[in-house]
Amino acid sequence: MGRFSVAAWLRPNRSDLRVRPTQVAPVEVQIMGPGRLDVLRARNVSETGIGVYVPHGFEGCDLDEEVGLVLSFPGQRAFLARGIIKHRTDGGHEGHHFGLHFTKISRAHRAIIRAFVSAMQGR
Repeated sequence: MGRFSVAAWLRPNRSDLRVRPTQVAPVEVQIMGPGRLDVLRARNVSETGIGVYVPHGFEGCDLDEEVGLVLSFPGQRAFLARGIIKHRTDGGHEGHHFGLHFTKISRAHRAIIRAFVSAMQGR
């Protein structure tokens, strides 16, 4: 399939490129909401958001709920961001897939994500 993401293919109007982190270059996501903290690995990453699989399904979690994020990219210091839960789908045996859209992220941190996406796209 070359250099395009499956998400972009499935949703051709999406303007951001999504890439999948690998075992060698994982992205850790800590999601902080009222009364919960989850440490997960990103399923996909773009400049505007991140997707994760959550085995327990975030019971009691609402769509459009804003959550705190701690993002850790390979070779970079972890940084804070905020995001809104935009969608939830059943991922079968992997749990539920959640899409998070960044609502607050610095330009410097967005540049880290942009560099990661570019590097993963060229692999």
